Amino acid sequence: MTKRLSKSTINIDERVNIKFLVKLKKTAVESFCILCEVYGEECLSRARSFKWHKRFCNGGEDVEDDDRSGCPTTCSSNENVVKIDKIIRQDRRLSVRAVVEIVNIDRESVHKILVENFNIKKVCAKMVPKNLMIDQKFNRKEICSDTLKIINDNPSFINNIITCDETWIFTYDLETKRQSIHWKTPTSPRMKKARMSKLKFKAMLIVFFDIKGIIFVEWVLSG
Repeated sequence: MTKRLSKSTINIDERVNIKFLVKLKKTAVESFCILCEVYGEECLSRARSFKWHKRFCNGGEDVEDDDRSGCPTTCSSNENVVKIDKIIRQDRRLSVRAVVEIVNIDRESVHKILVENFNIKKVCAKMVPKNLMIDQKFNRKEICSDTLKIINDNPSFINNIITCDETWIFTYDLETKRQSIHWKTPTSPRMKKARMSKLKFKAMLIVFFDIKGIIFVEWVLSG
């Protein structure tokens, strides 16, 4: 059975042969033609063959690839995991490419750490009418609790409620889904973004309604 050589082994052999051809004063074109004749489809590309020929002509002796800066042998080390965790927690909107540039390891390793170590994925911000302040959330909770208590004591009470809601209607520019993408774990809350951002023209829409539906609608222009 014939043993098939690996691609890396063949590349090293070709570089050694190029080095030998340079010693024989062969040109880059002549060396490439000889390699094609010997190695066929597994021959180095013309550009790479010329690159190694030039290196050996300039006095280079090593046939191994140059060391690559910035890529440690263990990209998924505990140090990199801790570093990426800190980076993502500081800014969940960072892309994988941005994390790669900060940590200085390959993209595949960064993505593997994010998915396998942290179990997170990119999702878009949840669309809501508007972002409420803490005191606004508390007031809504208190009002809802009081209303539920009254309804439990008097179930027909809800039939007598007339309420209203209002919202500003204006021209707006939405933040795109891609702009709102961020990293999220299964247990972490999903980020929110306001549905609209105010521009020049706006009008307020006021709607009154009861349990049966809308009773009255009023438009109020700005000012």
